[in-house]
Order: sequence, then structure tokens, then C-alpha cells
Amino acid sequence: MRDDYFLTGGRAAFRGALAFFQRAGVSAIRWVSGGAALVVLTASVSAQGPDFARDVRPILATHCFKCHGPDDRARKGGLRLDVREGALAAGDSGVAAVVPGRPDESELVARLSTHDADEVMPPPAVKHPLSADQKTVLRQWVEAGAVYQDHWAFIAPRQSPLPAVTRTEWPRNEIDHFVLARLEAEGLAPSPEANRAALVRRVSLDLTGLPPTIEEADAFIHDTAADAYEKLVDRLLASPRYGERWARRWLDVARYADTNGYEKDRPRSMWPWRDWVIRALNDDMPFDQFTVAQLAGDMLPNGREDDLVATGFHRNTMLNEEGGIDPLEFRFRAMTDRVGTTGTAWMGLTLSCAQCHTHKYDPLQHTEYFQIMAFLNNVEEPSHYLGSLLPVEQQRERAAEVEKLTAELPLHWPLPVPDLEWQPVGPVAVVTASGEVPSVLADQSVLFASPGPDQETVTLTMEVRTAEVSALRLEAMTDPSLPGQGPGRTPHGNFVLSEVSVTAQPLDGSSAPVAVPITAAEASASQAGFPVTQAVDGRADTGWAVHDSDATLNQTKTAVFRFGSPVMHSGGSRLVVTLQQVQGGRHTMGRVRLSVPQASSAAATVAAGDESSQRREALAAAMSRWLAGLEPKASRWSVPKPASLTSNAPKLVWQEDGSIYASGDFTKEDHYELRYDNIPAGVTAVRLEALPDARLPEQGPGIAYYEGPRGDFFVGHFTLSGDGDPVAVGRTSATAGDAGLMIDANLQSGWNGSGQTGQRHAAVLVLAQPWLGGPMVVRFQSGRHYSASLGRFRISFTDRPGGAEALAVDSAVEEILTVPAAQRAEESTQKLQRAFLMAAPEVASQVQRIRELQRPPPRAHCRARRATCPCSP
Repeated sequence: MRDDYFLTGGRAAFRGALAFFQRAGVSAIRWVSGGAALVVLTASVSAQGPDFARDVRPILATHCFKCHGPDDRARKGGLRLDVREGALAAGDSGVAAVVPGRPDESELVARLSTHDADEVMPPPAVKHPLSADQKTVLRQWVEAGAVYQDHWAFIAPRQSPLPAVTRTEWPRNEIDHFVLARLEAEGLAPSPEANRAALVRRVSLDLTGLPPTIEEADAFIHDTAADAYEKLVDRLLASPRYGERWARRWLDVARYADTNGYEKDRPRSMWPWRDWVIRALNDDMPFDQFTVAQLAGDMLPNGREDDLVATGFHRNTMLNEEGGIDPLEFRFRAMTDRVGTTGTAWMGLTLSCAQCHTHKYDPLQHTEYFQIMAFLNNVEEPSHYLGSLLPVEQQRERAAEVEKLTAELPLHWPLPVPDLEWQPVGPVAVVTASGEVPSVLADQSVLFASPGPDQETVTLTMEVRTAEVSALRLEAMTDPSLPGQGPGRTPHGNFVLSEVSVTAQPLDGSSAPVAVPITAAEASASQAGFPVTQAVDGRADTGWAVHDSDATLNQTKTAVFRFGSPVMHSGGSRLVVTLQQVQGGRHTMGRVRLSVPQASSAAATVAAGDESSQRREALAAAMSRWLAGLEPKASRWSVPKPASLTSNAPKLVWQEDGSIYASGDFTKEDHYELRYDNIPAGVTAVRLEALPDARLPEQGPGIAYYEGPRGDFFVGHFTLSGDGDPVAVGRTSATAGDAGLMIDANLQSGWNGSGQTGQRHAAVLVLAQPWLGGPMVVRFQSGRHYSASLGRFRISFTDRPGGAEALAVDSAVEEILTVPAAQRAEESTQKLQRAFLMAAPEVASQVQRIRELQRPPPRAHCRARRATCPCSP
């Protein structure tokens, strides 16, 4: 019979246990459920027959339960042996299999003992006979009364009485009694007590996983106090290393990993949950709280972000990011993984077996498995950005810094610069990273062959004869040999210039080359999200592109880069210009020409006057031009609430701001339908806004989480109808991408945000004829070869005569733009200036810093807390 002695209470459990097994060097303790209890196991022979759990049940489970177990559909002869009531009841034969205390009257014993091939159990056909010893155990069990015991996981812990021992002076605590009783039963004597040097090493390794330092070992060895050992244990239990060591057991149970698994195995940010487990153990969190937080932390009243982090226990499932997967298939696999892990961690049961059939060994029904799965499957799984894990004081400091930098943006507006006359300068040398040899044409431009490499870095050396060079002009030129005539080498003619850098030295070589700082940049055209200032921001992952919605792509585009201080060499300068183009997809320039200011204009300076007033005037002029371009295009939009929201799988929920949030299950082809009872007559355009949300991957607006960019979306087909008849669309516009691709009847094409996640995007569809009024249905389809549905969006309508355009400002700003300037409140004017500055390429580097502060790096708080944190890159 097995005796269990439970010590509960977290760290307190160690104080009695360690005293023995550290002195004696015996490992007799098992850690259960990540620290919930300590169990000391001993075994003894019972005079009342074999132990059911240890001796009998394994035989029945191995040889009998397949036909006579809990699965009622597989049960034979009406006999059930996994519960006592079934074993004592009469089966189909009318005879009880087990008669307690009477083995000779028990059909079970008779069937095991007979030599009749038609009667013996198990049948010879299964080729799994019992041994003579196993038959003896079952007979002795019946003879002793056929006592059944529940699975140990269903038995409440109990404290067993202390066993009697001969050496009554030896035990120092309750555990010692059990160990000594077993030793005496085996005729063994306890090991000698360990010396103090061995003892401090053992307890340190057991509690923290680290050996003691020389100073720590010496302190304990020379501590003659009666409670020296207790003080040592208390100090180690208070060490942060304690939680780190013992958390590993729980992390293993929870299948913790810092990558997603499967073939891509990309990194994931699970370390906040790992740190939560470590803190919970170090804080001696009670096991009931430990359990509730991990299973339902998001449901706790007045829950904190820490409670959300705790629920990461069930986010440790593997994630398949392969393009060919069915996302719902792998969501199902994640759910089954969660069921199995929950059973292992908290119930001590192998629930996974019951996924396919009623459990043959544990008392679990097939239907019960899916009841548990339904509970775990009935949850939303938003991504949580844990910025507030930063210390509160640091959060306040960052918020204050954001406000300060935002208020200072006008101070960074560049001073006005004079117009310059330009002189092309042909290169004396051109070097490419790919080894390509371009042609230098008569007009001093450099022509590259198409299609060219996927990426390219070009270094051009120029000899400039003027004494002063204050700027550099780059022309990305068209050419008949380029796709679409260029100026880039993509099939459509675009390019991305990642970084521009310049060095200069005297022509005579009297000094070494030095880097030339570029402090300002402007361009004739810039693509949304790719301003020319990103070509000089020191980052290769950003850049300048020229697919401007307000201009024709296949035209020569220019950019001017102004130096922080002029390059001045009386005998002329050697300029080395490096053009880095690493976007990929052949987003490289096809024909390039460089120019410097002519000598007659090189010395031009900013008009004399107060710099601050000049900045204000330049800012006001630029903002006036911005407003002049937007005000005529601004529209008033209405956002009626749909009468119904339906989809093929995702759950669509109306939000207070008129947007719709999608959650739940997503597929690779999701269909959203919005029905409106009555759209007033006169509507001329419909707008679809894709909106960011902190609950979405990378803040959305899409739900893409594998294969494509996280947070991306793709609308492949968009339709409007009334009374079953399609509504024709005349023209489209979008803040990024091509909205016309979602109404072209080609499901392989569509509209998205051109990979710009975490931002608002808008598409406007102008109706071919004004709406006559009545019910309207909006339908659209999302998805690619991976799941890329919209996670948050808003549908709005306008009756603006002639339709409307998609503007790259949010709805609140566009609403202000519809109000005459003279009637705008001061607060509205300030909002307009802020919107202008946050989008202006002239202060893009300052805005980038603001964005970084608004969204701190995911690992920032970890590095700040402990520089040696293992989650650091």
C-alpha cells in the first residue's frame, strides 16, 4: 500500500523536506504542479492483498479494458471492469465477474484459469495472455475483497499517520519517519550526515540551480548558530534565482518556447509570460491564484495587464506560418494541444486519448473531451502589446517626451533655401555591388540594364571643379529600355532608394575623404510612406519611392539633398556618392544623373533676418499649400449602423466610433456582409477605412499573422447592391495601393496598404450614378494564400456632388477641413497643424522619434530591468 505525505504551502514546504534529503543525500521528493505540493512516496506490502492502483489496475488496463472498459461502444459481454459496480454486476451471461472474497465463485478468475480456448480470457486470438504471476495477483485481489481505488488524481490529499520506527531518536521531522521506516524495513541504516561544505552546496544547487560562492560557503561553514541551516534556506528561497530554477519545471509543462515551431520557426515574444511565472514563484503566489490567473486572467474583475500576461500559458502552442496551410486546421491543432496540456498540468491526466475515443484507462468520456475543448475554444485571441510593462515612471517620462517633441516640431521646420541652377557632373568611375557594368551616356547620366539584380548598391565618383558644393541633385530618369520607361527597373517602373551617402576630399588628395552630412532633402514626388527624407535617415529598411498618387509614375523624378555645411576646396573636390537600394523585388533605379549647383548660385544664402520668424513663415506657407490641396477635396461622411453584420467565420462587432472589429476564426477567404435598411438618396461615394487596433498583429489593420507581413490585409473583391441589383462604380482612389483592383472581378488582385501596417488606409468608390435611396448591401472578400482579412474597418457614405477622394488624414481631421477656415476653433486649427507636421517629410526624422516613443521596443523593459536578461538579442 502506498503512503502519501503532503506538505502544502509553497516555499514553506521545503523547510521540513530539505532538512533530511540534504543531510542524507537522498532524493525522495517530487515537485507537483509547479510548486503546489511536495509529495514523499513510500511503498509497503499490505496484508489485505495487492494494491489496486499499483498492482491490479495496470493488469486490467493492459489486458481487459479494451473490451471491458469505459467505452460503451467497444464493450463486450455487458461486462465493465474499470469500475467496481460493473465488475460486481451480472453481465450478459447473468453471472457476476467478481464476487468479493470468493475467487472460486468469480467468473473473472475462472475465465483467467481455464484451459478451454473458447472460454479463456483474454482470447488466444489477441495474442496477449496473462502471466502466471498476473493471474495470481488478480486472484489475491478478489480474495482480499476486490477493493477499487480511484485514479490518484481524483483522490483528495490526506495526511498519513507516522509509521513506527526503532531508532526514535533519529527523525528530526515527519518526513524522516517515513524514510527511516522504509530503510528499517529493508534492513538498511541511514547514511551519515553530510558535512557542512557538502550541505551548503547541495541546498544551493537544489534551490537556485547554482553552486554557492566561496564567500557564501564559508559563511555557512563558520556559522555556529543553532538556526544556521534555516537561515541559509531562507536566504536561498528569497533569491531571484529560486524562481528562475523552479519555473523551468512549469515552463516545460506549458511547452514554453521563444519561436513558433514548424518549418519557419520564427521568433515570438513569449518572454513576458516566462517572467510572470518566475515572479509568481518568487512572490510565493498561492497555487489557486497561480491557476486562475493563467486560465482566466483576462476575466478577472479590475484585471491588470499582468493578468493578461498570465494567460500566455495557453499561447505557447505552435504556430504554422506556411503559405499552404488551412488556418482553421491549425487552430484546431492548437486547441487540442491546449486540452492535452491543461489535463497534464492541472489534472494529472492524459486527456489527449479521449480526442479519438472514450479513454480506455482514465475515467474520461469522448464527449467530455470535446466539452473541455469547447470551453477552451470559445475565446478570442488578440495580440496584446505590452508597452505598459515599462515602469510607471518611465511611461510618464516617455509620454512627457512625446508631448515635448510634438510641441517642438515647428522649431525643426527647415529654413527657406534659394533656388539653385544645376550643372550635371558625369562620374569618372561607377562601381556596383552586383558587378554590373552600366553605360555612361552623353548627357552625363548612367544607364543600367533591365531587369537587373534584385538589390543593388551603386558607388559613383565625381570630380567637381567648383570651389564650393552646398547640395546634390539626383535625377531618376526615364528611358525607352526600362520597364514602362522607368525610372525604376520594377515591371511598373518604380524604385526605392534606401540610403544616400556622400564623402568628399580635395581633388589633389591632400587630405582623406570625410563624410558629408545631409541635413535636408526634398523631392518632386514621393510615394505615401516613402518620403525622400527616408533616404537620408540612416536606416536601410526605409527609403524614397516615387509612385505618387497625384503624379504619373513613368516620368523623371528629382531629389535635392542639401549639405549641413558646404564642401569647400579651392582646387575642386572629389565626391563619392553611394546609392543603396535594398528593398528587393528589383526596386532599383534604371537611369541616374547627378548635378551640383553652378558656381554662380553656390554662394547664395538665406535672406538675412530672424531665423525663428523665417521658420514660422516657411511652415505657414507649406501648411497653406497643404490645406489648399486638401480643403477642396474634403468631404463630410456619415457612418450609419448596419442592420446586420454577417461573415463566413469571423465575429463582427460594431464599435462606438462606427468601426467594426473582427475576431474569432479566420480563413484564407473570408466574406463580410453589411446590410443597411435605408441609405438616403443622393449618396455619391462609399468609403472603406482600414483602421489600426492594438488588439491586432502589429496593430493591424489586418489580421495576417503568418506568411505575409503581420497586420497586413487584402481585399480581393468589393461589391455594392440594392434590391439584389449590383451598383456600378465609376472611379476609385486610395491613400495607398490601387482600390480599383478590388472591383475588377479578378480575385487574384486586390487592395491593401502596400505593406504599411499599423496605419490607417482608406479606399473611396465613387458611384456611377447617385444612389436613389433604400436598402443597400456591402459585401467584400478578403484573403490571399494566407489569411489576410481586415481586423478593424469602417464603412461611410457621402453625398458630395461628383463624389469624393480618399485623403491621407483621419476622419476627424477631414471633418475639420470641411469647416471654413474663418469658422474653425483654435483647437481645430491646432489639430490641423499637428496632422500636417506628423505627415510632413521635412520633419520626418523628428516624427520617427515620436513614433518610437509612442511604441517602445518590445524588449525595452527587460533590458532596462536586467542587462543580462536571457531574452535580450
